[in-house]
Amino acid sequence: MNIRQTLQNSVRSLFVNKGRCLQAILGMVIGIAGFVFAWTANNISLMDLQIQQDEYAPTLMQTWTYVSVDLPMKVMPSDMEQLAQDNPEIISGISPYVEFDLPGGVRYGERTKDDARVYGVNSSYLDMVPVLRLHEGRFLEYMDISRERNVCVIGHSIANDLMEGNALGQTLKIWGENYTVIGVFADVQNDIIPIRNNEVYIPYTNARKINGESISSYGNYNDKYFVCANGKENMYKTQVLIKEMLCERTRREENNGWILQVYSIGDTSEMVRGYILGDAIHWSFFSGIVLLVGGVGIMNVMLAGVQARTKEIGIRKAFGATNRNIQQQFALEAVITGLIGGLLGVLSGFFVVLFLILWTQSSFSYLYAAIWPVLVAVVITILIGWAFGTYPAKQAAKMEIVDAINSD
Repeated sequence: MNIRQTLQNSVRSLFVNKGRCLQAILGMVIGIAGFVFAWTANNISLMDLQIQQDEYAPTLMQTWTYVSVDLPMKVMPSDMEQLAQDNPEIISGISPYVEFDLPGGVRYGERTKDDARVYGVNSSYLDMVPVLRLHEGRFLEYMDISRERNVCVIGHSIANDLMEGNALGQTLKIWGENYTVIGVFADVQNDIIPIRNNEVYIPYTNARKINGESISSYGNYNDKYFVCANGKENMYKTQVLIKEMLCERTRREENNGWILQVYSIGDTSEMVRGYILGDAIHWSFFSGIVLLVGGVGIMNVMLAGVQARTKEIGIRKAFGATNRNIQQQFALEAVITGLIGGLLGVLSGFFVVLFLILWTQSSFSYLYAAIWPVLVAVVITILIGWAFGTYPAKQAAKMEIVDAINSD
């Protein structure tokens, strides 16, 4: 029997019992679609995570200092900056990081950019974020910070949308104050969400004056810094130096008036990667249960097919077909049956991913994330068809010629 006849018999077997047919098809479609979607979403999330991780220097750390307002000595950004200047062999740079939402957006003439985000940093920040490259002009310098100059560096989208690409030297209005554009970043094309291209950087001294002191509900000054170690081997030493400076400045030990929290960009990414993988495994477990139901459905369909084709089996044996030939025929039909449902599931899962990409206006490059889940899903359907078709195939092969031909 050739492949074409086997395929025809497989399709015919599916419709011997429509209820079992529907059970087998639905089980395979839902299970495979869930598998494809779960692992494609996992791959997309990992791609996004890698893009975010690549935005920063590998030795970058985010630190939060919480210093009680009751202490006589306050830790100032200048203390952190001086620490970096005194230990260049260990710390390559420290930048205060003032972050806040900007109601009303950035204004240029009669135009506004409502999705603009404003941050206060110092001159070291640019070296910590390799994804940010200057297209024209310059970044913030020491004199801009110390003299609280009203200057800013803006993202590519702000320059294009508000100033039609002619931004350098123009004046933006931020919180009612005029800021001169001294630099424009190049387009960040790998931006997951168009945030980088809509960023505005001003001297942190200006930002702190506008934003005011950040005080937590526990009565602590809350300051955030980006700290970059001079090599991965110095990341721990950097934390030790910061703690020693805090002890000396506040004249208190840690957890006695001050707290330091440090988060490595790399360690945080690894933690998030573990959560993403855990979610994919979690959903794959449920998909596996549904696939087992689909596999049982395939076995029932094949058993029904064997019963319906008893005479055919007897006649084939009478014309010389061996038990092995019969078993191979029905096993192949089970595999094809599984593939029919599995391929429908692959298409369903793929189109769900495609719909979400179109809906979120994401890059079509994310479709590459579906390649290996689709290939693995096809292999799974073949294995399920073979595994659950083995028993019906053996039952067909065991039939005696006379009993099979004389069956009603």
